[in-house]
Amino acid sequence: MAQTLDCPHSADTRLGPYVATRPLGAGPLGDRQLALHELDNSSHVLHRIAGRDRFEQRKFLALAAVAQGLRHPHVLAIEDFGLDHVGRPWIATPYTGDATGLSTLGRHLRAKGGYLSPLEARQAVLHLLEASAAAHAASHAHGEVSLDEVLVDRRGALVIELYGLARARRTGESLTRDARVRAAEVRSIVRIGYQLVTGLLPEVPVIAASRVVGNLAPWWDGWFETGLSEAGFASAAHAASALAEGATVPSRSASGGGGGVRSVLRRLLAAGA
Repeated sequence: MAQTLDCPHSADTRLGPYVATRPLGAGPLGDRQLALHELDNSSHVLHRIAGRDRFEQRKFLALAAVAQGLRHPHVLAIEDFGLDHVGRPWIATPYTGDATGLSTLGRHLRAKGGYLSPLEARQAVLHLLEASAAAHAASHAHGEVSLDEVLVDRRGALVIELYGLARARRTGESLTRDARVRAAEVRSIVRIGYQLVTGLLPEVPVIAASRVVGNLAPWWDGWFETGLSEAGFASAAHAASALAEGATVPSRSASGGGGGVRSVLRRLLAAGA
């Protein structure tokens, strides 16, 4: 439910029942702050949205109300939203981080050395595709997903932060978009998957993932080829189903060396070879 504050003395620290305690860095829509709920001391994130035009404020609140209705385990929930005492929009969401702060998928990937194991990558991509499939079924779309729009929670699950709101606010469009936006979203998740598996960006011509990662199950190549093509998968649900089915195909026995092959190729590409 939207709330409007009228106490100027609390503007820097309090929004509704949330008391800001420390900054968490910039997010998709503006500055983020760690906050405590005054009733139960639970942790939340306050997103302060830049811009004070009254028409834009009303449009944003309408968007936030629609986005609040989208509930899925891999979409960051919108718990509350409103305007502060000078009319700037804000949103409250759950805090998914730990004592060190929020962890995005980009930060998580860097901490892992630039890539994940195929098993970890598959699970991460499934989380994103399941979120997109549910949102698309509800006639919502996020558009292209970036590593820094995805949060990794304390259990290792992925959630898309403020689903669709950044694109909708930037373009002035609603959260509901046509098939081209949904297709671009799915393709961007496949690109993320390729980077998670190989540690490389899928630049044209795309190198087969099995050439980068030793002993990688060959079905990955087909999945990436389909997902990165112009036609792409028919839907997020189709991409998720193909990824889940691929994992049931018997893979070659692991004999080690995959990380070494990947590291050497990454160095060669970085050097322009």
